[in-house]
Parts: sequence; C-alpha cells; structure tokens
Amino acid sequence: MINLNGIAALATKYNVYPDRLVNLDVECWVSSRTPPDYLTYNEMLFRLKNVKSLGADGCFIWAGGVTNPPSLNSNGTGLPDWAQAILDFNNNNCQYRP
Repeated sequence: MINLNGIAALATKYNVYPDRLVNLDVECWVSSRTPPDYLTYNEMLFRLKNVKSLGADGCFIWAGGVTNPPSLNSNGTGLPDWAQAILDFNNNNCQYRP
C-alpha cells in the first residue's frame, strides 16, 4: 500500500510543492520477461524517455533494498543496469545534478 502522506513529506523535503504535482501516478515497472525481472538498461531508459516526452518535469523513483542483485551489474559500475540508466538519463537530460 502506498503511503500518500510519505509522498507529501518527500515532496516538501525536496521543494516540490503539491500544487506542482500535476499527476500522481504510482506504477510498478518490471520487465516483460516471464517471470518478471528487473528492468534492463534499455528498458529503463525507454521508460524515462517516454515520461519526458509526455511533458513531465520529473518523477520519483522508489527502489526497495533488494533491487540490486549482483547478476544484473553488467555495466562494470557496481550499480544494477536500471540504476545506471537513471544516472545516464539525468546526466544527459536534466539541469539538476545531485
């Protein structure tokens, strides 16, 4: 169950005010493989590009503590491929760099 109070608290913490949250859509992104698996680099990048092409200024991405299986660290960074896609997308498309 999604805790919407927690989302509001994070929005305030990161200076994103509720009146600017145009669309609050909670979605689970998993691969289309059977059984579902973590997203590959290209699958995550595709989704991020689609979110941007739809006009979103940004999005929140939550990942649980078990989302870093060593078998998916094929990019040599120690990060799962989907996380590397987020960093690369941010570096190439966003003004904000944490």
